[in-house]
Amino acid sequence: MGRPHPTALRQRGVVVVEEGSSHRPAAARFRVSVRFVNDMVILEHETGGLAPPVQSHGGGYGKWVGVGAGSPRQTPIYPRTT
Repeated sequence: MGRPHPTALRQRGVVVVEEGSSHRPAAARFRVSVRFVNDMVILEHETGGLAPPVQSHGGGYGKWVGVGAGSPRQTPIYPRTT
């Protein structure tokens, strides 16, 4: 899953719709999908805010769990290689 759109973009899209524009021109103006604008309007009406929801998978597992700033197997001569 990709990163969520910035909160400022979410707010501008909702404000344009609330000012009287329909969802299609608002989506075209900000170069996002019509569904994104629709979802943001629904989210704002249901929750009162536009914060992106937490991803459901939670993390903490998978093949990249042990990888942080670097692998412990990296050699001192070539620090970027494993």
